[in-house]
Amino acid sequence: MTKISIRPMNLEEAQEVSQFVYGVFDKFIAPDYSDEGICTFKKINEPGAIEKRNRENHFVLIAMLDNVMAGVIEIRDSRHISMLYVDGKYQNRGIAKSLLTSALDKIRKQHPKLDVITVNSSPYAIKAYEKLGFQRIDEEQVVQGLRFVPMRKCLLN
Repeated sequence: MTKISIRPMNLEEAQEVSQFVYGVFDKFIAPDYSDEGICTFKKINEPGAIEKRNRENHFVLIAMLDNVMAGVIEIRDSRHISMLYVDGKYQNRGIAKSLLTSALDKIRKQHPKLDVITVNSSPYAIKAYEKLGFQRIDEEQVVQGLRFVPMRKCLLN
């Protein structure tokens, strides 16, 4: 496999990131969501919303393979994964792990004592997060049609 490169998203790329996320969501997650959940998801991840979050308290990293976007991770408040998506043709190749590692490296520079990172995982992604060391901390919940299981990963031994 070609080497993965990870870099920060430029604000001008919000449209491309949004379309990428929509594509992965539509294929793997939307089939298990209600119309309300799909509508909520699309609203939260429209380009303007991604731009706004990244001007405030979020950051996005992009994984590239041969100049093609293969995955994205968005972190809120240096402690919560807002989104982590990998294109279906690149899943199970370590891209999610590389994105998470890069995000944690960035966070630790500002917050070296960070002891936990959380995520609200879609039912589809639970096994992937478990492989990354996350554990469930509550049962599945539904908010505005979005289905998720709260999970966390302890970062200190």
